[in-house]
Amino acid sequence: MAFDASSQEAADKVADAQSPTWPEALRQALACATGGVDPAPTMAAFSNWAQQVCRHPERLGELGAALARGAAAIATAPAARGQWAFQPDRDDKRFAGAGWEAPPFSALAQTQLLLEGLWRTGCSPLPGLAEQDRRRVEHLGLLSLGAMS
Repeated sequence: MAFDASSQEAADKVADAQSPTWPEALRQALACATGGVDPAPTMAAFSNWAQQVCRHPERLGELGAALARGAAAIATAPAARGQWAFQPDRDDKRFAGAGWEAPPFSALAQTQLLLEGLWRTGCSPLPGLAEQDRRRVEHLGLLSLGAMS
């Protein structure tokens, strides 16, 4: 049996039919990277959240003003933990070590606490934002911020 151009085209068609399309291949690669968890619901939740935040400029203004106030408070706050502009919760032991009271670490700890507070504010309920999406975005955002602390 001779292998000619038409045989190659037929083999290519069979291979193409068996291989996933590029969106499906990307989705499979992302699922492998996330331990088998389908990333589509997470991407949809973040997309929905971003759209709703953009539709409410008052929320964006609130977040911007809170960021500016927080940065100013951190810049002027003493390094001693009892005098920080942003205090960790009682059960939050991340910044319990004495080293966190020395600059620049005290400012880094307060910045972390400021960002977590801003994230919670940014993820508070909005009209049009499904509660499940809001909770997912808040949880994943706080996990990501916590990983940086």
